[in-house]
Amino acid sequence: MAFEVGWGPRIGIGTIALVVAFAVDRLAGRRGGGSLAGVPVDDSERDRGWRSAVRTSNVGLTVLALGCVTLGDPLVAFVGVALSVTIAPALLGLAARLAWNRQPERLPAIRPSAAHHLLHAALVLEAGFFFRALLPLLPGIVPLHWAGLGGDGYGPPTRLWWSAALLVVGTAAMLAAAYVAATGEGAPARRLALLRFAETALVGFDLAVVALWIGVGLNGLPGLASTRPALFVAGVLASGGLVLGAALNVPAMRRAVASTS
Repeated sequence: MAFEVGWGPRIGIGTIALVVAFAVDRLAGRRGGGSLAGVPVDDSERDRGWRSAVRTSNVGLTVLALGCVTLGDPLVAFVGVALSVTIAPALLGLAARLAWNRQPERLPAIRPSAAHHLLHAALVLEAGFFFRALLPLLPGIVPLHWAGLGGDGYGPPTRLWWSAALLVVGTAAMLAAAYVAATGEGAPARRLALLRFAETALVGFDLAVVALWIGVGLNGLPGLASTRPALFVAGVLASGGLVLGAALNVPAMRRAVASTS
């Protein structure tokens, strides 16, 4: 598939990649720092290894993203930036979670995860830039969601902007989960683990919405059938968020329950 857009959207998503890279580098901290993405650490050899891995991969992913933005077609640019703003914050969040697992007694503050919200905001913004660039290239009537599978449901492509409403719902749910965890009752470790589980699951849901939004949008281009692959990717992302959230946080919930019983 080949189509072209102006430099405005490219500059927009390139700026998103740079902002996310700067934020990840700051959150990863410097050698000798006492925290890793808000999690207290002693700067052991393993902590330094994770910190170095996060910062090094962050630089490499950013260079890859900017190369895709500069030299690739729009779809390559979108995928390159999407990988950069997804993998770097995900590695940061994983490093922080594993650091807490190694020292469960050093409980981080119960507040929203910077890595989760950074990943979420970056992909939502990038999807908006990409869809806005794609919109003028689409015909006046396109298959919407299930119509891409052969059913009824055609309309103007601007109706796909409603996908953004689902992302707003996901954002509101993440903030509500943070408020409930911070003000609720029960063991702090259990509340923090529940919050991280909710954030991971909701990010997976929002990534699924982005995949379906862009996939259905691309399906409106002549000769491109992308709805079925987008549905598959969306299912993998949504279920992956649940599985990953449970794998990382259920053990902490069980430890917290065992310690209070």
